[in-house]
Amino acid sequence: MAHITALIFVQTATEDLRRAAEDRPKRQGTGASLGSDAQRTSDRPFFEEGSVGAARPTVGKRTRYSLKSAAEFIDILSTSDPDEDIASLDVESLFTHVPTQETIEIILDYFYRSGRIPLSIPERLLKEILEAYTMEALFLSHRREIFRQVDGVAMGSSLGVLFANMYMVAVETRTFNSHHRPRIYARYIDDIFISIRESSETMKLADTLKANSVLNFTIKESKDKTLPLLDVFVEKKEDHYATSVFTKDTNVVRCLNARGVSRLL
Repeated sequence: MAHITALIFVQTATEDLRRAAEDRPKRQGTGASLGSDAQRTSDRPFFEEGSVGAARPTVGKRTRYSLKSAAEFIDILSTSDPDEDIASLDVESLFTHVPTQETIEIILDYFYRSGRIPLSIPERLLKEILEAYTMEALFLSHRREIFRQVDGVAMGSSLGVLFANMYMVAVETRTFNSHHRPRIYARYIDDIFISIRESSETMKLADTLKANSVLNFTIKESKDKTLPLLDVFVEKKEDHYATSVFTKDTNVVRCLNARGVSRLL
């Protein structure tokens, strides 16, 4: 019964948080993409800099950085002028490198120290639940060995995407408090698309993101003014960004049988 009660608590809390974290800003005329000038003065990020240097949540505000889908990414490109070069950054092993304790504190700040109506769950209890579901998870290997997750978020965890996004928004807020923000900065989980005036800006941005986190970032420059992101192939034209479906070379167009069963034991 205690396990079921804890599960209900964490589901209620994380669903509320997920809805707030995924709330998107409305488009404001032409060119109002993530990171565009049209949003810089009217919309503050989901997090703002706190008194101890950690990003803190802001009530009623929205993140400008994260994408919800490829369709939203295409919409951003369709309202942006292609007068800059393009590049992408990839967060190396984001889920397994998310600092769970720091991210839990970010979540607690959002719920209990942001001015919003606090949850009915005591802060101490929510903290214990989040720690239990992320730092004390047990796994059975194919060799029948039991392992315990001690840091990072386990792949497949229902909290994985939430923790990754919460931490990344905090990192981005710290970064753009001191670093020039690209005209287009759009991130889907661990893939980041940016527009840049010169190639050196990409390295500077990657270094600043790294300095404000525990993460590493790899850089991919455009080739012949083209660049893939998610399943979208972006081509920079004279007056617009052209998009088409991107298929990886490793795609052999085969799917697992949905009725198939693979037994671990």
